[in-house]
Amino acid sequence: MKNLIYIIFAGVFLLGCSKDEDTPQPPAGENPLETFLSVTGFNQNIYEYIDDKYYVFGMRFTPKVNGKITDVTLKIPNNDNSTHLISVNLWDVETQEVLRTASVLTLSNTGVKESIEPLSVTKDKEYMITFNTDDYYEHSRNDGEDIAYPVTAGNIIINGLNFQSGQGEIFPTANTPLDFYLGDCGFIFVKD
Repeated sequence: MKNLIYIIFAGVFLLGCSKDEDTPQPPAGENPLETFLSVTGFNQNIYEYIDDKYYVFGMRFTPKVNGKITDVTLKIPNNDNSTHLISVNLWDVETQEVLRTASVLTLSNTGVKESIEPLSVTKDKEYMITFNTDDYYEHSRNDGEDIAYPVTAGNIIINGLNFQSGQGEIFPTANTPLDFYLGDCGFIFVKD
């Protein structure tokens, strides 16, 4: 009798396990900013700017495959007003049109991820993600050496950093410094 109970219990347990395996999992996303900072060595030194001049920072990128941007990520060193939302924009570089905007509530020194309505992005088309703040990080290498763009980060090619002083919805036009990277604004990419 005990053996029969053990067999029934084991069967129920195994059937329960097989159901989990059959449940489709959402596709895993990539965070190209994390990969970029690691590949370039820009994760070696981090300096905080707090209550500095306002800038718009933007990372230009090109997908290597068709896919979707499902979330934006943001981290700033200081946010002394907890009700302050930082605007994150995704742009078409060629037309300088905003394709998607997210308002992200940030916490000091804490990375946040904000879901957005998925944005389909096309292979070999250039986009930019931007944010506007007076609190940001500067990333550099220990050796202070320049890097060469473009940089491949998984299925995304990082073409460079743009920035511009000012506030509001500005398409930043100043081009890429090669020995540092400014900002911690990224996205989650899921290939089709």
